[in-house]
Amino acid sequence: MNKNIGIYVAIGILAIISLAGLFKPIQVVVQSPLGASTDETNIKNFLNTVTISGKTVLSGDVRVLSPVTTGASTTITASPATTTAITAAVACDKSLANVTPSITAASILTLPTAELMFADCLTTNGDEVTLYVRNLNSSTTVITAGSASTTIAIDNGGTVTLGALGSAKITFVRLANNLMWAFVSVFKP
Repeated sequence: MNKNIGIYVAIGILAIISLAGLFKPIQVVVQSPLGASTDETNIKNFLNTVTISGKTVLSGDVRVLSPVTTGASTTITASPATTTAITAAVACDKSLANVTPSITAASILTLPTAELMFADCLTTNGDEVTLYVRNLNSSTTVITAGSASTTIAIDNGGTVTLGALGSAKITFVRLANNLMWAFVSVFKP
């Protein structure tokens, strides 16, 4: 009987220690100059939601669980037989671009140049940003590259054409200091 009580007590202690580990607060180490010393370190503990604004640089072993990408949408009105550009600001800051092409003829939508994307959001090789483009009516929209520094990569190797009410997922990736690829997947309703 005493032997069983010892086992139950040991299991209870292990359970308490395990549960204590589940409620461990998030710990963030911030190194900054405090007073005259530049070697001091602040340690911040967060038990709930953490909100960070402005430019944030994290280094070392950084892990983000379940990131949520937020953004806004914009509407681009494309005129017939003319070229309408998606700006770097739209590609970098929005997650959805609704395109209203001309009813009478196909519209041409040009992607931003690599140079403009690099200046706005793709600052380091390997950076990427995704933009969803939706065609809102029955006319077609053709998507073209903004310059020689932008390569469109599409699974069928052809022209990117959004048919009536079609959509595309465009992922812009900086591959080198002068090269950006736009990986495009087209979806039909």
